[in-house]
Amino acid sequence: MIRNTADDQLARIVSVAVVSLIVWAYPCAAAPEVTFDRWYAVLLQGQLAGWLHTNEMQKDQQITSQAQMHLEIRRGASVPKIKINSQFVETTNGEPIRSELVRNLGLFETKQTVVYTEDQIEMTIEQAGQAQQNVYPRSTQTWMPPAAASRYIEQQVGQGAQEIQYWMV
Repeated sequence: MIRNTADDQLARIVSVAVVSLIVWAYPCAAAPEVTFDRWYAVLLQGQLAGWLHTNEMQKDQQITSQAQMHLEIRRGASVPKIKINSQFVETTNGEPIRSELVRNLGLFETKQTVVYTEDQIEMTIEQAGQAQQNVYPRSTQTWMPPAAASRYIEQQVGQGAQEIQYWMV
């Protein structure tokens, strides 16, 4: 026997409303805040050679800076395509977490991954199926990751600085 009372209908409506709210709210809560999203034309000797896309996102006390550049450089009949993608993740306090650089210079792709720990830098370079790992001590030089450097520059310009000096990765 199938019941279809007013209470059953109300329960179904409430269930659908709750599920709809969860489905709608979950992606909104999980999405990072986009700080900026910029596109550029890349010119070589006054001619369009490609494009550059940069963006910065913040989520859960981390800032991710990304850049993708695509170039086509004409050399006679040859038109090699160059792709460079980079990503840098840092804390909102300006502490580096990791970075990745992928370069495709036509024939070969190289991927460099760097993980920053408190006292060292772990670098892995991958090319043609081979990986090379190195560990380096952290530099004593004070330097800033991309988003921290950007904030520092804005602060200095806002204070009327005529010259701004800083170290950056």
